[in-house]
Amino acid sequence: METLELSNWGGYPRITARVHSCEGEAMAQAVVRRTERLIARGNGCCYGDSSLQTQVLATRSLQRIHHLDTERELLRAEAGCTLGELLDFLIPRGFCLPVLPGSQYISLGGAIAANAHGKDHRRRAALGAWLRSIRLLKADGSIVDCSSERAAEDFYATIGGLGLTGVILAANLRVRPIETSYLEVESLRSGNLAETMRYLAEAEHYAVAWLEGTVGGRRRGRGLVGRARPLSRAELPPAYRAQPLAWKKRRHWFVPTWFPTPLLNATTLRGFNRVYYHRQSRRRQVRIEPYASFFFPLDTITHWNRLYGTKGFVQYQFVLPLATSEVGLEAILGAIEAARIWPYLSVLKLLGPEKLPVASLSFPREGYTLALDFPRRPAVLALLDRLDALVIQYGGRVYLAKDARLSKPHFQQMYPTAFPHPDRFHSLQSQRLGIS
Repeated sequence: METLELSNWGGYPRITARVHSCEGEAMAQAVVRRTERLIARGNGCCYGDSSLQTQVLATRSLQRIHHLDTERELLRAEAGCTLGELLDFLIPRGFCLPVLPGSQYISLGGAIAANAHGKDHRRRAALGAWLRSIRLLKADGSIVDCSSERAAEDFYATIGGLGLTGVILAANLRVRPIETSYLEVESLRSGNLAETMRYLAEAEHYAVAWLEGTVGGRRRGRGLVGRARPLSRAELPPAYRAQPLAWKKRRHWFVPTWFPTPLLNATTLRGFNRVYYHRQSRRRQVRIEPYASFFFPLDTITHWNRLYGTKGFVQYQFVLPLATSEVGLEAILGAIEAARIWPYLSVLKLLGPEKLPVASLSFPREGYTLALDFPRRPAVLALLDRLDALVIQYGGRVYLAKDARLSKPHFQQMYPTAFPHPDRFHSLQSQRLGIS
C-alpha cells in the first residue's frame, strides 16, 4: 500500500488516497476483507469521482488475457486490461471488441462498470449486451462467477453499477470477427441541429457528430457528421491489402504536464472551431480510415486532458429521449449560448434502446446524447446546475461515469429507481449522491 495523490481524467477532484496493490485474486480478497470504504480503480479514465475514495484498490495489474475461443467467438480476460491491449491481441487474429467507446485506454472493468457504449449503439447496444459472465469479488471477500443464469442479480447489477457491487476481476465476452481493420468514412457538413440529427438517424453503422459549439441562432448545432461502415478484404484498395488487419495509429503529440495556465481559451476555441468546420470544402467527403483514427481520435494526443490546466475540466454528458431530443437540445444549446460559456468540445450521438435489465445506474437509453467539455470554474459549474434542470425537464439524465458535480436532488430525479444491491462498495460519488 502507498499513499498517493489521485485524480481521474478530468483532473478534478484531486484527493490523497491509500492505494492498495492487487497482484492477484488472493491479495484482492485480503484487501477487501480488512478495508472499509473501498472502491476499485482501473486506468483512471472516468472523468469524475466514481472510482475515487480515500481507500482505493488498484486493479490495473490484473491484465492477463486468458483465452480466445475462435469458434464460439468468446474472449476471457482480466479486468485490468485496457481495451487497446485487448485490441492488440484480437485484431491480428481477425476479431474485434463488439463495442468501442471513445478511448482505447479504458480498462475492461471500468467499461463494464460504466456499461460503455459506442458509435453504433442502435445496432450493437452497450457492452453489457455482449457479456457472458463476470468474475466478481464481493464485499464479504467471496468471489462469484455470475451470469444471466447464475447469481443473475449480481451480474445485472454490476453492468453499469459503477463498481458499487464489488471488484470486477475478469469477464467473458463475445467478440466479433472482422476481415479488415479499416472503415469507409463519409463526412457530412451540416447546417443546423435538425440536419445534424437527421444525418445521425440515417446512418446504417457507426455515426458521430462534432458540433461547432461557439455558434448560435440559425446555425446552432451545425457540425461535421462522420458515418462509417466496415470494409471487407475485397473492398480494400490495393495499397491496404498487404496488411488488412493493421490498426495502430501513431501518436503525434504529447502533453508532458498539467499547464498552470490552460492552453485552451475562448479566443483559440473560436478560431479552431471555424477552421475545423470549414476545412471540409464540400458538404460530403468519403475516405478510408483505420479503426484507431475513427474510434479514438483524441488518443493521438497523449494526456490531452492536461491542456485544460491545473484546475482540470468537466465533461457534461446527458441523454434525452427521442420524443424530446430536438426541442430539449435546442433549449440546452440556447441556454449555453445565452450564458456565453462555450464548450471546448461538443459531440453528439444517437443511442438505441437498452436490451438488458442492467443496473439502475446504467446510462445508455434510446435518444440523443450530447457530451460537452468545459474548463472547471465557478461560472461553468453554475451553468451546469441550470442545464441539469433542463435535462430533467425533458426527461433525460447525465452520464455518471463522466460526472464530478451533480447534486443529490438532481440525481434522484434523473435516476428515480433505487440501486437495490445490498453489498455496496463506496466511492466519493456514491457518497455525494446518497447511493451508499
